[in-house]
Amino acid sequence: MGTYTCTVCGYSYTVEIAALVAPSDDSTTSGGSSSADSSSTATTTPTSAAVEGTIPLVTGTKFKSRTTSSITITWIKADGITSYAIYQYNYSTDDYELIDTVGDVTQYKVTGLKAGTKYKFKVATIKDGVIGRRGTCYVKTVTKPKKVTVKSVKASSKAFTVK
Repeated sequence: MGTYTCTVCGYSYTVEIAALVAPSDDSTTSGGSSSADSSSTATTTPTSAAVEGTIPLVTGTKFKSRTTSSITITWIKADGITSYAIYQYNYSTDDYELIDTVGDVTQYKVTGLKAGTKYKFKVATIKDGVIGRRGTCYVKTVTKPKKVTVKSVKASSKAFTVK
């Protein structure tokens, strides 16, 4: 277990990295417990969290521009990285979902969005085919609202109504 602090936003997180241990061929399972011959060798496979820890994080994530149906996000190029994964937050599942992977670029335009709607995005690095952590920094912005068309205005001495 260790502590990770984001160098961009300053948040600290406690992280636990685990490994999976595969039982040997002569191990037995009974009643929910497992035992193995003390002379057998177990194989240890690192979890994705252990592998991801060696991949640099994206920094400087922010939005560059927005329209009623798109948002362009940018980030600072990470050393030794030539691919990135783009994630969009899904408010229904309370999690980020992978929406695309891109090559050696530092911006991405998300299209097909709804006007006047709140969105959150994160960017992760990809190294040797492995997607790194999404990091703790994200872009949170709203698409531009649709233009308002005023059809009529009625005024009285104390109030007015816009239609």
